[in-house]
Amino acid sequence: MDIRDLSYLDSVTKDELILGSARVTMTSKASASGSKYASASSSSTVTSDGLTAKGTGFARAVGTHTTAKVTAQGNASLVIKRFKSKFSKNSATASGFVIATNWF
Repeated sequence: MDIRDLSYLDSVTKDELILGSARVTMTSKASASGSKYASASSSSTVTSDGLTAKGTGFARAVGTHTTAKVTAQGNASLVIKRFKSKFSKNSATASGFVIATNWF
C-alpha cells in the first residue's frame, strides 16, 4: 500500500498523559574499552493499573575506561527515585529504580 498524502495526520512527537495515569522512563548505559572488555545494560518498565508505574535499570562495564549510568524519569503526583553506583579501577556498576503513583 502506498499512501502519498499524510497531511491530515496529527503529530505524535509530544507526550500527553491521560488524566490520572502514571508513567516512567528508564535508561541504562554501559561502556568499556581495552584489550579485554565487556559491558551490559538493561532496563524495564511496568504499568500495573494505570495509577502506578515502576521501572528498574542496571548497567555494568568491565575493562579500562569504564562508564555505567542509569537514569529515570516519572510523571505522576508522587515520584520516588533511588540510584546506586560503584566504580573501581577496572569496573563500573550502576542500578536504580523509580516508582510513580497517582494514589493521592
